[in-house]
Amino acid sequence: MIGWNQGGFHVALGTTSAFCPRSEMEIGHAHEPGRYLDQAFQFRILRVEDFGRRVVLTRAALLREERRRHADELRHSLQPGAVVTGRVRSLTDFGAFIDLGGVEGLVHVSEISRQRVQKPADVLKVGQEVQVKVLKIGHQGNRISLSIKALEPDPWAGVVEKYQPGATFTGKVLRKADFGLFVELEPNLEGLVHLSQLPLGKEFSDPSLAPGEEVSGWIREVDPGRRRISLALREIATTDPWREVGQKYPEGALVDGKVEKIASFGVFIELEPGLTGLLPVSETGLPRGASLGKAYPPGKQVKLQIAAVDVKRRRISLALEGKTLEGSRADYQAYLRRSREASGQGFGPMAAALRKLRES
Repeated sequence: MIGWNQGGFHVALGTTSAFCPRSEMEIGHAHEPGRYLDQAFQFRILRVEDFGRRVVLTRAALLREERRRHADELRHSLQPGAVVTGRVRSLTDFGAFIDLGGVEGLVHVSEISRQRVQKPADVLKVGQEVQVKVLKIGHQGNRISLSIKALEPDPWAGVVEKYQPGATFTGKVLRKADFGLFVELEPNLEGLVHLSQLPLGKEFSDPSLAPGEEVSGWIREVDPGRRRISLALREIATTDPWREVGQKYPEGALVDGKVEKIASFGVFIELEPGLTGLLPVSETGLPRGASLGKAYPPGKQVKLQIAAVDVKRRRISLALEGKTLEGSRADYQAYLRRSREASGQGFGPMAAALRKLRES
């Protein structure tokens, strides 16, 4: 190339002078003319005018052919799982188109990062060089699905061993949803605190549960197959609390509990992590029409007594402290105590027979 003007470039073909229009020098826009000066390039004759006195050349046609050849070779060589380098060509709301060197692939917004990405433009720029992994090739190589996220370290590696159910955690509230809180346990790893697992008496709107706040709690469940971690901000049971509930909570025993929630038929009382009893409306001692919510706000400490325990159905009925439990097992036990005290000799024959019948 020996010179240029506003319209294009002057080229020496041996002893013949030729001209390459600026639009035919590159596939896109031509570079600053000085970059081509005194450089040798391959051209194709586009046309000959004025009886051979004017030769018009093109370099862009050769570049397009070379790109097509390279693209065909690349399509044939690309396989799912391959890792290649490309450049961001354009960005949309649904993803980023990546130029792999004549072949274009799409990184869907969900495959840009393991962190939540609202818009591709928030994390990528046009012209940026990126490494991508080929996920899928379809439509005879004309549709290529790519991923940047697949090349990032998997945050779930070792999660099952690290986060055991019942273990404690400390994390940062990322965001709120209608059904609970998403908490970041570590970079790119989050868990869900369902509304039912908030501390008793604490409202969802409490400032301490706002995004960005640090919270501590317990791991409830880890599901590696679905990649979900269930969390709780109140203590959970590490063993089955019903295993010895009959011995621990006999009928008539006094217990301390905390109001868990209110229902139209009564008040649910947490006796210990994982064990809840019901104080029926009829047993609250409130007059008809009185507000359960005001008398028993969630989180309130109460002292009650065990009215009945149904281990098979996993139900515990509660009553107010000091209330007489008529017709219950407690009545029978009280009768036995009175009988022993009256006779001074423990069980009489009839009482012993009755006890044996009850225990069978």
